[in-house]
Amino acid sequence: MRLCVCVFLFAILPFQTLADLCIGKNLSVWVSYGKNITNSAGEVPTLYVKVDVDNDIRKTETEHTENPSWWQKFDFGFVGVDVMTINLFEVTMLETKLLVSCPEMLATEGRDIKHVVCRVGESGIVYAFFRCTEM
Repeated sequence: MRLCVCVFLFAILPFQTLADLCIGKNLSVWVSYGKNITNSAGEVPTLYVKVDVDNDIRKTETEHTENPSWWQKFDFGFVGVDVMTINLFEVTMLETKLLVSCPEMLATEGRDIKHVVCRVGESGIVYAFFRCTEM
């Protein structure tokens, strides 16, 4: 009996994982806000986020604060990959610099909305979330 239950679980678990992936579904990503994001010069940073899903890149508005509030939604439509990347950039007078790049697996893990936390330096955070829906 135990062997039968174990075999059943191992047969079902891979299918559950595949069902949770966003591949073949519509993807919506919300970049919500950042918190405690500082730069090395000790100045108030000017920041924006780019979300990359299979080289389809969307950019938020630029915010001049340590605690940006973007609250922007991006609809990517049909998704053919299982990873997106959240990239945080800082704009200065001389350059635009990538501060952090956070790859995120596009799997909902059985939830309607999946939260994403992208760590920046020692105490900075960028928050986002995504949702996959059937076509």
